[in-house]
Amino acid sequence: MTRMRTRTTQSAMTIWAAGALIAVDTVFVVAYILWFNADEAAVSRAEAAGFDTSQLLPASNLLWVAMNGALVVLLGVNIVAVSAWFAMLARPTIAPDGRTH
Repeated sequence: MTRMRTRTTQSAMTIWAAGALIAVDTVFVVAYILWFNADEAAVSRAEAAGFDTSQLLPASNLLWVAMNGALVVLLGVNIVAVSAWFAMLARPTIAPDGRTH
């Protein structure tokens, strides 16, 4: 009975973790798209004005580093999470009588 509860608890935790990861991915992708569009519009405005640097986003280089660094970290977290999920699926389950399935 305890093993069944543990397995159910693990399944619920896996679902919650997957949901949280999907939520973080979605929020980041939306933020990245918004930042990219704002940066592109600012560069276009600056070029239209004879490359007036006052039209650029403040700290645009720092924002670029932050957004792309966060993208790399998020990709790494997703790779680790998916690898851990596949490793969990590949692990044999132990029946109450001690046999593996």
